[in-house]
Amino acid sequence: MAQNTLYLKPAKGRVVRDPRDGKALPEHGKPVLATSYWTRRLRDGDVEKTTAQAVKKAEDALAKIAKEE
Repeated sequence: MAQNTLYLKPAKGRVVRDPRDGKALPEHGKPVLATSYWTRRLRDGDVEKTTAQAVKKAEDALAKIAKEE
C-alpha cells in the first residue's frame, strides 16, 4: 500500500470505529489512511500499530475458518 497507509488494530479492550464506514476496527487490524483521526487514536492509546503481514495472516486464517464452516 501507499506510504501514507498505517496498519492499526484496536488496543486491548477498546472498540474503535473507522470514520469512513462506521464499522469497528477488526481485532486483527486493517490498513487505514494516515489521517489526523488515526494519528490521534494512536497518540491516545486507542489503537496500536501492526504490520501488513500480521493483518494478512489473520485475514487468511479467518477465511480458512469460514470456508470450513
